[in-house]
Amino acid sequence: MLIDRGSAWETDACAGMLQAAIQRQLHSALAAAQKVIELKDRQIAELEASVLSARETSEDKAQQIAHVEASLEAARKCGEEKDRQLSKLEFQENVCAPFMKEVNRFAQCVPDIVPTAEPIMVPVAALRFTHHTVNSDLAFGEGHENRQESIFKLIDALFRGTLVTTDLEPLDVFLHNGPDGARGLYSRNNRRLLALLWLQAVRRDEALRVPCRIHHDDDPGLARWFKEGYDAPGGKPGCNGLGLSIWPRPGSACHRGYELFNPPATACRALQRACDREQARLDFRPDLVDALTLVAEAAKRRTLHDHEETLTFRSDSPRDGQGWAEEQRGKGRRTGKAGPRLGRGSTRQWPQDRQGRQGAGKGNGWHRQ
Repeated sequence: MLIDRGSAWETDACAGMLQAAIQRQLHSALAAAQKVIELKDRQIAELEASVLSARETSEDKAQQIAHVEASLEAARKCGEEKDRQLSKLEFQENVCAPFMKEVNRFAQCVPDIVPTAEPIMVPVAALRFTHHTVNSDLAFGEGHENRQESIFKLIDALFRGTLVTTDLEPLDVFLHNGPDGARGLYSRNNRRLLALLWLQAVRRDEALRVPCRIHHDDDPGLARWFKEGYDAPGGKPGCNGLGLSIWPRPGSACHRGYELFNPPATACRALQRACDREQARLDFRPDLVDALTLVAEAAKRRTLHDHEETLTFRSDSPRDGQGWAEEQRGKGRRTGKAGPRLGRGSTRQWPQDRQGRQGAGKGNGWHRQ
């Protein structure tokens, strides 16, 4: 069989071209596959990096969660401890001063109080003083039915129940922002408040209440009265203006001018006043004055326990003082049959307490101070 050489050559050429085309396609496909592989490798690397980062982040989160959990546990324990302490304090409050629970509840409402014409009942322990000190006599002032009466008389009446807190005339109380930043109720009637707080101190099972007229501290008609009676911080030595405490002045407790705890001076003052009243009468009796003078001449101080005194008429003890009359020698008395005697219209000089007393001071009685 004869083959045309031209046709064979053409066949070989076609086969070579086909082979070349196939190779080119294979190279192109291989290059494309290589790019895909490289892309996948990069994606895998990125995924691996993301997984690693996520793992590290997860570990950080786990540590943070563990830290938060530990903090929560510590806070829970701290809260439980505070709860126990609060329970203990509440127990102690209820045991030692149950009335303070009601007082504290009332104190939270003080900023919302609005002054009204009608008095309201206020816990005594919620009130503050406007004065830093109380007068030296521990007594009420002048100008009313209870003038010069001792604060102890009011305490006695309240303590024995012959007078109850609701019987008192309402206290004048002012809403005032104190130095501590708290809005408080400041009483202008300090001596009555002193007596009421003494009563509250021995009635700890209940909160005592007292009627009060509430005013603003800038009330046009009362602002000056409040300002004059309020001892501001630094206005007096040791004064902080909070009104939580009140302090004494040097002096002696008195009732209507008589010392409560100095029986000799009180007895002699009573005799002096009785003699003065007798001399002021039109039917003056010299014999009574002589009798009183005789008592004064014989009276001596008798010392007890180094600081207390009483009266005696006969004593050989060197500790006992000289006679009252001896202390008054040389003051213009003249002598009668029954002993030293005052002339008509003269004033008998009677022994007084050596300490001296300050005046009763400002203020009103039970119903106004």
